[in-house]
Amino acid sequence: MTRTKEASIQTAGRMKRTVRAHPRRNLLLGGFVAIAGLALLGCAGWLYVRDHEITLLSDVFTRERKQETEEPSVIVICTETSLPSAAIDTINTWSQSGDLPEAVDVSVEPYTAERPASCDVVVSSHDEGDFDLVWRKYYVLAAAVKSPIDSVTNDELTELLGGGSIDAGGASITAVIDADFQEDLDNAFGLGIRLNISDDVVAVVSADPSLVGVIPFELLTPRIKEIDIAGSSLLRRTAIDSYPLLSEVWVSEGEFPVLFSKLQTALGPTNYDESAVSTVVVTGTTVVGARGLYQQATTSGDWLYAWRSVGDILREADIAHVSNEGSFVDGCTQGGWSMVFCGSTESFEGLTWAGVDAVGLTGNHILDFGEANFLHTLEMYEDAGMKYFGGGANSTEAHTAAVFDVGDMKVAFLGYNMIPPASYNATSMSPGSAGLDEHAIKADIARVRDDVDFIFVDMQWGNEYEHQPNSYQTSYGHIAIDAGADIVTGVHPHWVQTIEYYDGGVIFYGLGNFLFDQTWSQETREGIMVRHYFYDRAYIGYELIPTILSETYRPEPADGADAERIKGYACAGL
Repeated sequence: MTRTKEASIQTAGRMKRTVRAHPRRNLLLGGFVAIAGLALLGCAGWLYVRDHEITLLSDVFTRERKQETEEPSVIVICTETSLPSAAIDTINTWSQSGDLPEAVDVSVEPYTAERPASCDVVVSSHDEGDFDLVWRKYYVLAAAVKSPIDSVTNDELTELLGGGSIDAGGASITAVIDADFQEDLDNAFGLGIRLNISDDVVAVVSADPSLVGVIPFELLTPRIKEIDIAGSSLLRRTAIDSYPLLSEVWVSEGEFPVLFSKLQTALGPTNYDESAVSTVVVTGTTVVGARGLYQQATTSGDWLYAWRSVGDILREADIAHVSNEGSFVDGCTQGGWSMVFCGSTESFEGLTWAGVDAVGLTGNHILDFGEANFLHTLEMYEDAGMKYFGGGANSTEAHTAAVFDVGDMKVAFLGYNMIPPASYNATSMSPGSAGLDEHAIKADIARVRDDVDFIFVDMQWGNEYEHQPNSYQTSYGHIAIDAGADIVTGVHPHWVQTIEYYDGGVIFYGLGNFLFDQTWSQETREGIMVRHYFYDRAYIGYELIPTILSETYRPEPADGADAERIKGYACAGL
């Protein structure tokens, strides 16, 4: 054996021994070989079999890369031309910017009557069958509080929106609209609206009783009033389902729910929810169960007789207010004329039946039958779940606000008396009314202002049997508003007096008689119930409800010329 051959055999033997001694190294080596082989196969475009087809691996990779770079699919959104401009603008923005979370392009196809067959999604101003409501905007027909118009028919509304005029109490009424809203309403109704254009409809309408304005619901203020449309009213919450002045957006969601949610977000919430409307009804001079009211109740055998025509108005309010001047006394039998007032305890039933919540005790007859009967009357109110204010068992109670919760809103009532006798005013040791004093008004309002949303103040003030307030009324009314009150109401003069807007507040100087027996003159038979409207913790208006005492001392809602005359007294200064 040669030296060379021997060396070769030794080398081979060492290799074999090495392999046997390191099996893990053997496996790693095999793995590297396999990976290298696969790489070579891929680079060479070798074949593999899948689903009985022979495909080049390089073709598979090419197809996947192509799918990743394909253009997004196109969604065709068909938009009815009567849609609000905000909806159309939003959708057109999508088509230009692709502002959608899905990899899609948007093509917008407007239509008027018959929608195209290519629609993936339909956006319409009405339900075209199994559509979802996205958005709704309510408008109101509004007029100055002193305007003779309170309601219109559907035909009259059409006439007004078409640029025509209607007659109300002998006055010719026309409509105005803000240019920002005209297009949407024109789209919604297709009436070719031809109204006069104004930059500030609320200001123009509030100053001119011959005009009505078409405004979004949220622009209502106490300086204007909502006009009833064929029995539909947003504030009174009547016939809402048939309310005509609104624009809507409906969507056929289909397979693209993201469009629904994005459109809803872009348009924002609806501007009206009937559950957010709250009402407070305030009334004038009342002496429950006294004098003629007692006579009529006993004659008819009906202790509710005086309340029956106005009970529903009070009962429907979230807070119903009465300013009662007398105490309830067992055995009170006021069968004839007297200037000392009491109410039979049986007559108390009227307050509970009518749903009265807040009772003002500022009357100058509150202690006519003594302190004991007055204190017993306070117990009757408490037992019935009523809250009283403007009077109490002592001066501290008399100057403490009665606070009510209406949903998320808190409403406070305070009251004051400036009519003699001064001995009827409460002291630290005796019951009675809260005396009218500038310092007390400011202190009482400051004590409650930060804890409530609105403050009502009753005032027993003014000259009896006059339509105009005196200087003391004006001065103290302004003091109350300056101190933080929102609404001030006069409950003494027995005649309806004027209304004043002052520094964000409203002063009703006198509401006349409500439940009383002064039927000896036309003016003393007249009164006004005021229904105050609140929306989502904002004061947005009031409604004047004129009343006339019948010959049998029952307050009846007035209408026609009587209603206009009574409202005329209140609105004389507006």
